[in-house]
Amino acid sequence: MKRFLRALFLFALLAALCAAVPGADSAVPHGGPAPEQTPLADASPATPAPGTDRGSGASAVDLTADPDPDARGWQLTQTLTRGGDGSYTLTLQLWFAGAAPDGPVCPAVLRYDLAGEWRLDADASTEAFALARTSAGWAQAKQACPDLQILTDTATGTLCVAGFDDRDYVVTEKPCLDDRGRAGYGCKLVVRVTGVRPDYAATMGGQGIAAGQGGVYADVSGADPAPWARFAPTAADIVLRCDWAPANQTLAGGRGVNFGYMINPPAGGAGTLPDGVNNAWCQVRYTISRDGRTLAEFTVPPAAPMLGGSWTIPPPDPAPNEPGDYTVTVTLTSVYEAADPDAAMPQAERIVLQSTARVAG
Repeated sequence: MKRFLRALFLFALLAALCAAVPGADSAVPHGGPAPEQTPLADASPATPAPGTDRGSGASAVDLTADPDPDARGWQLTQTLTRGGDGSYTLTLQLWFAGAAPDGPVCPAVLRYDLAGEWRLDADASTEAFALARTSAGWAQAKQACPDLQILTDTATGTLCVAGFDDRDYVVTEKPCLDDRGRAGYGCKLVVRVTGVRPDYAATMGGQGIAAGQGGVYADVSGADPAPWARFAPTAADIVLRCDWAPANQTLAGGRGVNFGYMINPPAGGAGTLPDGVNNAWCQVRYTISRDGRTLAEFTVPPAAPMLGGSWTIPPPDPAPNEPGDYTVTVTLTSVYEAADPDAAMPQAERIVLQSTARVAG
């Protein structure tokens, strides 16, 4: 009988985690104060995702891979950098290294898609300009590119820049004369997109998150759909965020503390609990503790749904119900190394959210 009751308790607990009903228990209010999100300096290593080794500096994005060994001389780079306001700037650069390609002029188009963890603000802006190559490096003065057509789709996070060809951005080791008789080393095209932000509807955040992908394509009807060259991969870090953390609550006397009615969103439901996609970059761990002693711990591995988690410390049977204060904790921990180790973003590595469950005497 005891084994049956324990199995029944676990089933009810997991069911509550995944499908809470708003207003089901008026004695357990959901409108408590917002929990604190506090990064810990002594964050312990997370459980790595399958096939990774956090200790060896594993990254979700292979930044050493050759994106396209047959790139027809194109050189493409991309960066995604975080600004002080929490938004990011995507910078795409491309040029053609070496002699200009033979044959007739072939117009090209740049196409790029942000990864699903990112979105474009409604007021995102895109600029495109050229930078001349000099004997000492790249010039700082921007050159206008009036013939370029720029299309940005904020709904899908896609970018398209058309109206250039590979002869426009040839960079040579020795100076060459341009069509005006001026000596130069060529130039590169720079496309800069501001207003890129994390899409917290799709991710809880983490470290080493891929920025997106794209390349240079032939912009002619019937051309091979494969790109001439692809942008080398890059990644960025996103501050971890958990919108469905517990709120301070008071339980009726004798009511046992468990996770089911403690971590659901304030409006009820379970749409933002770990679903295997939004937690692809972090581990999620829930604990109940009292007086510094952990009574129960449930861990959801990265890229696993809520029901794919397991009890790392099984809960007591029955659930703790002695009068007093209990601490309910949700901890999100990144499973990959930081894309930019020099940037001070501890909240992209680990956040701890705590609340108090008080059992009335």
